Amino acid sequence: MLVIITTGIYMIIRKTVFNKYLFRSLFFLCLFFIFSFILAPSAYAFNCTSNVSSGNFNVAGSWTSCNNTTPQTTDTITILSGHTITLVGSTTIAGITVNSGGTLADDTRAVTNTGNITVNGSITGTTSTLALSGSGATIDGTGTYTPTGTITVTNNKTINSTANLTI
Repeated sequence: MLVIITTGIYMIIRKTVFNKYLFRSLFFLCLFFIFSFILAPSAYAFNCTSNVSSGNFNVAGSWTSCNNTTPQTTDTITILSGHTITLVGSTTIAGITVNSGGTLADDTRAVTNTGNITVNGSITGTTSTLALSGSGATIDGTGTYTPTGTITVTNNKTINSTANLTI
């Protein structure tokens, strides 16, 4: 009889301890997943601004506010007055602004822009390709686009009434 009672108490204690550890494990596992989703790093889009009077697009030092890297596909770029940024490879970005006096040198490269484009400065080069592919984007500016390549416009775009681009 004592053995049965002792075994029963042992089983109750063992079951309670097991449930306690199981409960704690599940609780912390749930917390882990909750905080993983809340605190997980998300993809950020940066507005990369030219940082040098003359630099290459693929050099992180040519940009500020760009997460210490070069512009990525979700980023927009702004080229300031007096700055020239030269493309050394084809790229995709989410928006282009070239301020008056700024230049995006685009020799024989392809640029795909999925967002707005404002050119108050100039985009120069030869046999380059500019693809404006974003939906609902605007085209604006009073600058010049002089490459001899192609411009492809897909999806719906709005050309602002203030636009006076020379192409």
